[in-house]
Amino acid sequence: MKIEEVLILPSIVLLIIALALYYRASYTRIFIKRLTMRKKIKKLCKKKGYKLHPARTLWWLGRNSGTRPDFYIATKEYIVSVKLFASKTRHGILIFEQNGSFYLRKYIGIRMLGNSFITPYKSMPGKLHKIFFNYGFKDEWYTKTPIKIMLLNPTPMEVRVTGENGKENVVSSSQQLFGAYIYSLTGFLSRLEAIDEI
Repeated sequence: MKIEEVLILPSIVLLIIALALYYRASYTRIFIKRLTMRKKIKKLCKKKGYKLHPARTLWWLGRNSGTRPDFYIATKEYIVSVKLFASKTRHGILIFEQNGSFYLRKYIGIRMLGNSFITPYKSMPGKLHKIFFNYGFKDEWYTKTPIKIMLLNPTPMEVRVTGENGKENVVSSSQQLFGAYIYSLTGFLSRLEAIDEI
């Protein structure tokens, strides 16, 4: 066995371990952020007298690929349908395109010969399915005003949408996108705090 072969094998094993830890870390981040989100939403609902209606048992672990809301919040006047959306990393820009696809633009830093470069690269695209925000509505909810929310938790560094001309525009919290309002957790809790006072 040559010395190069002996050195390559441990390097490959270390690379695989590093990738596995990185992959696991992104999901650990989502899990911790979602636990915090769950606690804050339940606390606000209890304080304001709102009714939280989970759409499934582990509602706070909703995926980006679903077509139904993850939970509903019933207030006096409104029924809020919420679809959760997660960004695996905070060091990227989440970009939605007009056709409903999305991707996370990540950045790689390269340092060579005393110079440093930051170059973006596109991750694998995903497809944003049509979300049926009134799926599973109870009969009494049809008398309330519906509000459709896409809750980004955890959030990326920035959210953008590609316009018809191909130019990317920054999306701010509470802006409407694909028929739903986009919110970070902080913006969502602020809106929910004052929803019946509007």
